[in-house]
Amino acid sequence: MFPKEYFVLQCPIFALIPALPDLRRLAEGDDGYYERRRRRNVAEILTQLQKDRLARPQLLVEASVQVMTQEFANLLAGVDLEPGRISVTFDQPQQALEKLLALAMAISNDFARFERKVRSVRPQIYAPRKPL
Repeated sequence: MFPKEYFVLQCPIFALIPALPDLRRLAEGDDGYYERRRRRNVAEILTQLQKDRLARPQLLVEASVQVMTQEFANLLAGVDLEPGRISVTFDQPQQALEKLLALAMAISNDFARFERKVRSVRPQIYAPRKPL
């Protein structure tokens, strides 16, 4: 006949051997183990998210209520819109960010007007690229 080991190897329960420690914990009622493991996993994920955020800090731009309700009629000086062109003139980097934010808010408050101001009347010079 066949040795005893042959039957153990062919038995479907053999596939569960890697899970035996987990099954023992379940049988012994060690529910806290799984909660600790879950918390450890969550902590690892949060740690990684924090590292990612520190590696790429966000740039904050202060915005007054006036900027949040910005309209095209009273855009900041140095922000010019023409068909096919947007130009922003500034002296300091912070000033550029403020003007860009004001422009973005004006666009979000009246996209149709923005579209009318910058729509190019010239025909397209370059044909669109064909996919490779």
